[in-house]
Amino acid sequence: VDITADNSPDESVYPTMADFTFYGGVYRDVNLIEVPDCRFTMNDYGSDGIYITPRRVGEDGWELSIKALIDNADCSHKARFTLIDADGNEKASAIADLRPIISAKLPVEDPVLWNGRKNPYLYTVRCEIFDSTTEEVTDNIDIRTGLREYHIDSHKGFFLNGEHIKLQGVSRHQDRENMGNAITEKQHAEDVKIILDVGANSVRLAHYQQNSYFYDLCDESGLLVWAEVPVISRFSPKRNENAEQQLVELIKQNYNHPSIFCWGIENEITIAGSASKKLITFLKHMHKVARHLDPTRYTTCAQLTMCPVNSPLNHITDIIGYNHYYGWYMGSCDEINNWLDEWHRENPEGKLCL
Repeated sequence: VDITADNSPDESVYPTMADFTFYGGVYRDVNLIEVPDCRFTMNDYGSDGIYITPRRVGEDGWELSIKALIDNADCSHKARFTLIDADGNEKASAIADLRPIISAKLPVEDPVLWNGRKNPYLYTVRCEIFDSTTEEVTDNIDIRTGLREYHIDSHKGFFLNGEHIKLQGVSRHQDRENMGNAITEKQHAEDVKIILDVGANSVRLAHYQQNSYFYDLCDESGLLVWAEVPVISRFSPKRNENAEQQLVELIKQNYNHPSIFCWGIENEITIAGSASKKLITFLKHMHKVARHLDPTRYTTCAQLTMCPVNSPLNHITDIIGYNHYYGWYMGSCDEINNWLDEWHRENPEGKLCL
């Protein structure tokens, strides 16, 4: 099998301008996977083909709603989904006939919630395709999930499972000196340890899709994740198609990670221009795409200080972030107070993070 990589300039692909280094080459694991004809699809934007949504049912009950995509559905096979707790005990199971799209539900009795740093409890859903005559399992995949719900109030802030949490986070790039982006699991784990050591409970994965292993570590450690695509610095309609593809890949590949609470659709996009009608139309479309693919999570974007507090860009996504550099690139640290007062006067119901 031949694998090639091309890092020559391409005006149709994000990113092309930003204040971080762009690396070429293949810098993540490459696997050759052998699968049966009848299988959970491997053709849905690089995802597992299985999407698990935790839902609260009533006051104290929970269930997992499962959507699975099947390639070459065969009537002689069936699908089985088994819920397994953190101790390895089977808690619930559901069997479904094979069809191109399968829906199933797993009730969760005596649920233990994924509760951030306090208790990042993970369940496993074992997904199997088996021959209904011989009971032989022909395809299987284990997917970890967590039961949790998010809520953000304009005035009170962030709530996880009904409990208010002050988000204290860092922004993380995935490169290292003398390694570039070709870091190993060891460096990913070191980064998580550093983030936890400084007392953070959240992390923004800037500004692109990052290694799935890092998302796993965030699930395990209880870090709340802002994930985003590299629509950054300079808007170009030539890249609209690629931007949407990257957003679809980001959401579909990472849908099952309980740590992720929002999808970012742009970062400092007005740094090289103003909020044109084309940009506004494009970002509204990106917001709709994200909400269609995943109505359970927030959409977000990050503006730069120069973006006016009354910009129409601040009313597209569910929540909004601002990158300020008072006391660094400009001014003094206490200037943030005046800016916040101005922001709240202009956007009294805005859901803001800094």
